[in-house]
Formats: sequence, C-alpha cells, structure tokens
Amino acid sequence: MSATGSSKSPPKAQRKRRAGRPQRGFRLTERDLAIAAFIDRVGCATTEQVRERFGLSKRMGWRRLQALRESGRVRSCRPLIGSGILYPAGAAAPKLRDLDHSLTATAVALQLELEGADVVTERMMRRDEHAAGERSLWSVAMPQRFGLGRAPVTHRPDLAIRATGGLVAVEVELTRKSKGRLADLMAAWARQGQYGEVLYLCRSRELMQLVTSQACESGAQGVVRPTHLDTPWAIGRLFQPTA
Repeated sequence: MSATGSSKSPPKAQRKRRAGRPQRGFRLTERDLAIAAFIDRVGCATTEQVRERFGLSKRMGWRRLQALRESGRVRSCRPLIGSGILYPAGAAAPKLRDLDHSLTATAVALQLELEGADVVTERMMRRDEHAAGERSLWSVAMPQRFGLGRAPVTHRPDLAIRATGGLVAVEVELTRKSKGRLADLMAAWARQGQYGEVLYLCRSRELMQLVTSQACESGAQGVVRPTHLDTPWAIGRLFQPTA
C-alpha cells in the first residue's frame, strides 16, 4: 500500500488471468440447463433470442450465458458487428453464408415454442435418423435423385411441428431457388405421406408466388401452404400442441 493509503492495481497479465477464471456465484440452475438445451436444439441463437425465449433481462441474460460459457456448455462467436452468436459446445461455429437462414429458423422455432407448439428442429431430426439408421423418419425422398453410392437423395424440412392432427413441416424460404430445385422439392412434398401440411414461410411476395405456382404444377397445392415470413406467428396459433 502506498503512503497515501491506496493500493496499486494488479498487473495487466494478472487481470487477464483473473478474467479467465470461473466467477463465484455462477452456479448452473435448471433454467441454465434449459437454455443450453434450447441452443443445442436450434444449433445457434443470438443473445437477444435467448433472452426473448426465457424472459430474461439484459443483465440477467448476460450473467446466465456467462455461466454457461464458463461451464463449457455453450460457446460464442461474433461473425458480424452486433450481437454475439451462441452455439453448442462441441459443434462447429455457424458458417457466415448460412447464418441468416439459421437465425431466422431459430426465430421461428422460439416463437412457435412460446405459443405452445411442440417443435422439432432439423438438428433433432438428424440425430433421430442417425440413431435409428433410417433417413425416412423425418426426411422426404427427392424424385430420381441419387447421391454417392447411388443412395437416394432426401430432404429434411427446417422445422416440424407435432400437432394434434399430425406432423406439419416448416420451410424457411429466404432466397429464390432454381426452378429445377424448387420443382423437385414440390414433387417430393406431393408424393410424401408423413406430413399433413408443409408451411412455407417466405421472405417476399415474389417467393410466395413462385412457391404457389410450382406447387400447383407439381400437384402439391393440397399440402403446401405459402405465407409471408412477417406474419408466421398467427399461423403458429392454428396448430394445437399435442396432449
């Protein structure tokens, strides 16, 4: 302590070491584990999305996410200026080219969950199919398409809703697909039997018109329902959660 009674600040290297230590009082709660499970289900989310999903203030959201990061259950990155992106520990950081679509799908999933829907994410579908060794649990077969080893090419929806009337597939449509790709998808939806309805959430009116036109040409107009992405939450209220 100096003659004036004030203590010196610790060296910069020492401050960095302290910053890297787990902070006292950051014990994981049941809500923390639920937050980690949500991030694991959706694959990536912004801090604002996590706060909205769990009703957290900005300060409390920071504390709980910091606890999860220090525990090693979630990781974070900042690919763009603005909010950090959270993703599950053990998973690769989200790719920049996929980020817009991934975060939009997360936004749809969290809003549907807040309305009480039983939502299945693409990440959950992939795990189910891998565990069962059966790709047709959630995926639909694409017409006359084969991958490596001549295995049929399949397609998973971005999300699915378990509703009282059966399964509803949800597709987040942000950009225009080639006519051939969209035609194949519509043909696949027309031929499949596991989903009673396929909800296309389109970013623009032009995309809605393209999906509608191609669905009619492929005979999928009875199962495919396009709607504008700005108003999907009213659509979510049409689906009652399973008992």
